Amino acid sequence: MLQLLIDYAIPAGLFLLMLIAGTEVRIADVRKVAATPRALALGSIGQLLALPMIALLIQALAQLSQVVATSMLILALAPGGGISNYYSYVARCNVLLSAMITTSATLLALVTIPSFISLFPDLFGQTQRVQEGAVRIILAQLFLLMVMPLLIGALLANGFPTIVKKYGTSLRAISNLLVLSILLLAIWTTYPTLGSLLPEILSAAILFVVAAMLTGWLFGAGLNDDVRTVLVLESGTRNISVALLLGGIVFDTKSFPVFASFLTVYFAVELITMLIYARGHGRRVELSCGTSERD
Repeated sequence: MLQLLIDYAIPAGLFLLMLIAGTEVRIADVRKVAATPRALALGSIGQLLALPMIALLIQALAQLSQVVATSMLILALAPGGGISNYYSYVARCNVLLSAMITTSATLLALVTIPSFISLFPDLFGQTQRVQEGAVRIILAQLFLLMVMPLLIGALLANGFPTIVKKYGTSLRAISNLLVLSILLLAIWTTYPTLGSLLPEILSAAILFVVAAMLTGWLFGAGLNDDVRTVLVLESGTRNISVALLLGGIVFDTKSFPVFASFLTVYFAVELITMLIYARGHGRRVELSCGTSERD
């Protein structure tokens, strides 16, 4: 059952999620964001290059087990997730910039992910699986399931905005349900052994989220508070579906449930941390606006 989900549900879920992400791209919006090239570059290519290095640093300092270390590295290679746009909305900051960074990072990941895996296959702990044509498979699947639906979604949004608005919510719910089903089934299959790994998984997830957010904050040095907050939220958010796709190729069926468990714990940590951070920033913006109106 788990193998069927890996082979079919993950690709279907990723395709739908990226299709929906593409519908949030408008040609007019691209022109607006082009006025802030530094933020766009740091939020896209900057995080794709920095976060894998951070994952390796955490791996070395925390002395993680091989499967948890590889899980974190795969997660770090994934581009930002579309939920970062919602975090930016809660934070009352530039949602448009967030959406453009997510889109740019997704397109750039088509180059960065295969390149990293090809250059450093030994870092994944399963050299044989990575070397035996996996890089070509990853490149093909990323294009078909990540880039192509993103472009199709953008075309639909600009050509058929009414249809996109009508069915977008339903498609998002279906794709999220598929991803959640995979994660829960994976945890169920590895539950007897998960207890011993849970403390390590939890600490690794917390370290990565905090380090990723700090990276975004450093990238935002010299930029206004609104843009800096977007960079923090973008850096701390990863695309779980892309990570699942990569993990399904790199991990064998014995290790994959542990990987999925890591992603589940990570997502819980990310969700709680980001919402607290975003709500705190949004509250400060509201108070600032209220003070300005009284003045």
